[in-house]
Amino acid sequence: MDKRVILFFLIPMFLFGGDLDDRKNSALKEADKYFQKKNWLKLLETAKNLSSWGEKEALKKVLDQAILLVMAKESEAGAYQLSTLYFKNGDLKNSLYWEKTAERIALKKKKNWKKS
Repeated sequence: MDKRVILFFLIPMFLFGGDLDDRKNSALKEADKYFQKKNWLKLLETAKNLSSWGEKEALKKVLDQAILLVMAKESEAGAYQLSTLYFKNGDLKNSLYWEKTAERIALKKKKNWKKS
């Protein structure tokens, strides 16, 4: 085989060959750090990574933290991102709930804007 072909097959193994438990644990530590800083955007990025790795239990923990922050800040974008994450994981009930929540937040912001 050509050396370039061998190198092509080995690069992904070196880049993504880390132990999954180590990646999951480091992602959960990062999520706790982001939760302390009240950074819902980074929490949702971490949730997306956990979703792509197939870590359902860890994903649920991170999503629970993200839900608290999104609702506290009344973020329309955060609600839409939660809806997308739930949809990608096959949870249609929660996906529809968060889509309706995002619409409700947008309507509330629109009403507040008209009043002022």
